[in-house]
Amino acid sequence: MTSTASEKSPPKSLRFWYQAIVALLVVLGFFSEAVTFWFDAGVSPPPSLLVMVLAVAILPLLLPWQKRSQQLPWDVFLWCGIYLIISQVSYYLLPAAEITTQELRYRFLAILFIVTSAVLFSGDRRVQTIARWGIVLVIFLNVFNNFTEISNPLAFGEMNASGRPAGYYTDPNKAGCSLILAIILGVTALPIQLRIYFIAIAAVGIFLTFSRGALLSLPIIMAILSVGKILPRKHFWTALLSLVFLFISLNVMAPEIIKQVRYAGLDQNIEKRLETFTNPNSRDANDDTSRLDVVFFALDHFFERPLLGHGIGYTKMWGEIPPHNMYLMMAVEHGLLGVLIYPAFLLLATRNAQGETRYLAICTLTFLLIWGFFSHKILEERYILLSCTLLADMRVLEQRNLEQQQLEQQQKIQVFKTQAFTITPLKRSRRHSP
Repeated sequence: MTSTASEKSPPKSLRFWYQAIVALLVVLGFFSEAVTFWFDAGVSPPPSLLVMVLAVAILPLLLPWQKRSQQLPWDVFLWCGIYLIISQVSYYLLPAAEITTQELRYRFLAILFIVTSAVLFSGDRRVQTIARWGIVLVIFLNVFNNFTEISNPLAFGEMNASGRPAGYYTDPNKAGCSLILAIILGVTALPIQLRIYFIAIAAVGIFLTFSRGALLSLPIIMAILSVGKILPRKHFWTALLSLVFLFISLNVMAPEIIKQVRYAGLDQNIEKRLETFTNPNSRDANDDTSRLDVVFFALDHFFERPLLGHGIGYTKMWGEIPPHNMYLMMAVEHGLLGVLIYPAFLLLATRNAQGETRYLAICTLTFLLIWGFFSHKILEERYILLSCTLLADMRVLEQRNLEQQQLEQQQKIQVFKTQAFTITPLKRSRRHSP
């Protein structure tokens, strides 16, 4: 990232090292979903406990409050308050049940994570850079895990029911989403000549997940990065042509590839997803490649109570098939107002970004708006929330640096005008002197 002229790096104090180490550990643990995976495996404490520990750990970073309060994304905190109120009010629309209480608890923990991570990444560009380097490391870990799982489907136990590589995420769509977000947040941490190789490595990991949403979003994100000159145009066109060539090759060689997949003994879900890529009209009743029936089912429930919705957690009560759509889920549970909750969070986290951060914000906003049509758990996924809070802190810092730079320029202009005003009368008095 480029820094403004007004930004000066303070000496590396004990406070800096504390904030940097905690930020790196949070990225490695939560962005990689390792804490959730190892909890499910019975090794580590529950992620909810770790979030509470993190909330305590960031308390020293709030001091001095007068300075720190100016470095926080208060618009995001305002959204958190409104979201919590809506969730609490919606909780009383349904009879008390364990599933609604659990859903309210999940939302409270998500809000707590947003606030704590926003405090953790705020105020220091060096800490933000370290966090983004942690995300770069997670990309290599994810790609390695995907290769490991495709060669040994039981490498991560039996927690991944899809049969497609997902690593610690246990869901290939989540794994693909995390790789896209890692590209966005990690690309400018690298020298410009290395960025295309970084994206290529991440693209391989995305392809191994066979996530349609991530694969469709990849060229869109690369195009935005190219427009912002974050990715050289020639690299973008080379990558785009490579993706087109890969897609054509898959269609031409589909029968042979599927034959080799069967021969290699890979999971049938991989075979079905390959058939979907080569023949979009194919559909299997047991596959998740078509969710149109769920969309109509959700719309029917929305029109039953379009104003206030059915209440928090309602979509988890109607059966085993979730809506797989953030907008539909919020609309069913909270009515028309609910449709705005998720886009409002993204807009507040990315608004008014400056410099290179502006294009990273556009990429994040575009991708997560698209991703809302593929997932209904976005506001519970901590790697997504972490990405948004890190980006919000980056744009707040950019705004403060820009304001500081403009203030310094105004002060220089004022000093120049003052000097010019005092010198001019002096010259005139010398001309009229005898």
